[in-house]
Amino acid sequence: MSVLDIACGEGYGTKILSKRAKHTIGSDIDRESIKKAISLHKDANLEFSVEDALKTSFKDGRFDLIASMETIEHIEDGESYLNEMKRILKEDGCFIFSTPQSSIGSVPMNSQHMREYSLLEIQGLASKYFKIEKSVGIKQGRISFPEDPVGTNTMLICRKIK
Repeated sequence: MSVLDIACGEGYGTKILSKRAKHTIGSDIDRESIKKAISLHKDANLEFSVEDALKTSFKDGRFDLIASMETIEHIEDGESYLNEMKRILKEDGCFIFSTPQSSIGSVPMNSQHMREYSLLEIQGLASKYFKIEKSVGIKQGRISFPEDPVGTNTMLICRKIK
């Protein structure tokens, strides 16, 4: 399986993903984070690259799985971001992403966020590009209950649709 961890920061999640994949790439727009990731994980079978999540250098249909944790809220144009993730994902590929869940919608609670999404907003946006297989509501940082998508964070497990 070919895996991309987009907006990987210093690559800790990328290293975890690499334990189950044939080829894993961690990408981030921040050059310093990528330099640190390369330094921290030089013993692992990983590749790191500087990429803009809105316009990557990857070819169409490159990845079986894309993971993107806590990214979309930092991007002004969520539609362009999701469209790019769809472009580089293989047919029937899996896209897993998370974002803070805001009960008041687009008003950012964190000054570093461009936008925050309510559960219905992020599901509606994601469903334009992907088939949502599961919505997970994360409560208190890491607690979740089956079939309860409400929480402080949302994780969506999606499949590429044609």
